[in-house]
Amino acid sequence: MDVADQNEEAIFSLREEICNACPLKNGNNCNAMKWLNPETLEVIDGPKDGFIRGCGCRLSAKQRSKLSLCPASFWGGEFDKK
Repeated sequence: MDVADQNEEAIFSLREEICNACPLKNGNNCNAMKWLNPETLEVIDGPKDGFIRGCGCRLSAKQRSKLSLCPASFWGGEFDKK
C-alpha cells in the first residue's frame, strides 16, 4: 500500500470514528427520521432552525466516498484540491 492509499485509509477511518460517535447513527445508517443540532448534539424528531436532518445514507459506503460530505459538516472536503 502506498502513502496515498494509507492517507486515504486514515481519513476513511477517522470518518468512521466520527459517525460512530454521532447520535444520528442507527446501525450502518445515518437516521433520516431525526434532526441533529451539530453544536449541542441534541436530537429531535422534526425540523427546526439550527438542526440538520440525517442523510439516510449507508455509512460504510458514504465514509469511503471521496466526494461525500456529512450533512452536519462533521467531515468532508478532505480530498478537495487545496
